[in-house]
Amino acid sequence: FFSTHTPPTPLLSGLVGSEMCIRDRTMLSPLDYLKFSRSYTKLNSKIFASGFSYEGALGTPSMNTGTLVNTRGLKREKHLQQLLIQTEKGDYGAGVLNAAGAVIGLLLQYDIENKDIPKSTAFSVKSSFIRKLLKRQRIEFDLNTEVTPLSVEKISKLAEDSSALISCW
Repeated sequence: FFSTHTPPTPLLSGLVGSEMCIRDRTMLSPLDYLKFSRSYTKLNSKIFASGFSYEGALGTPSMNTGTLVNTRGLKREKHLQQLLIQTEKGDYGAGVLNAAGAVIGLLLQYDIENKDIPKSTAFSVKSSFIRKLLKRQRIEFDLNTEVTPLSVEKISKLAEDSSALISCW
């Protein structure tokens, strides 16, 4: 569910308000892919997220570690989970992994009107919700059957190999 960025080629340059582009036909893809978790992650479990902090300025994905602190959003949303993890704008969309390296969610931007959320608080869409959406659309995905925790080095390598920088215009 991660895709790569291919720089667009301007199709109609010079036209005011024109955003039409064509893409290079070269297929790019990550070296590996992530599998969804089959089980629920316990509260206060260690979690990992690999994204392009600072919107790719570092050139490679960065690994963030944190903790699952709530299985709902601040407004009690059942499809969200609250994380204690330091993230940046470029991390949104990153997979949130459990200790076995399986996806338990995807980081998202969570805004509450006129409220300041602590910088170390983040939210993700639960993988169970994402799996339901994928099934409805008949999109295949893999489940991780492993429950044995991986070393931080192995999780970092998996996350790096499966992360891709995506730019939106």
